[in-house]
Amino acid sequence: MKLNNRRNVNIMKRALYVEQLTCYAKLCSLYKQLSYFCGYKATSEDVQNKYSHILSIASSGNLDNFITSEFSEKEIIILKKYEKYSNLFNKYNEALKILSEVNINE
Repeated sequence: MKLNNRRNVNIMKRALYVEQLTCYAKLCSLYKQLSYFCGYKATSEDVQNKYSHILSIASSGNLDNFITSEFSEKEIIILKKYEKYSNLFNKYNEALKILSEVNINE
């Protein structure tokens, strides 16, 4: 698609928003899966205390250097998926920023 008019730029923005929301939904699902490892009676604070630091690292794309024996194999798989979708989310966000700076004279 050529981004040579306002209509096409807006279509592309909407498509990027859809992809971004899809990634966000996947991130929420992965967070929910991680919460199961904290136990049935775990509170949101328990989940946050256990995973907030490693999820922050995963969001920055540096997960491999920080995986410890603290996490099971299943948790590591989920954390790597979280890293993947977080990176995709950030790329779509960057693309949206670039498109918002496009100036089309019609």
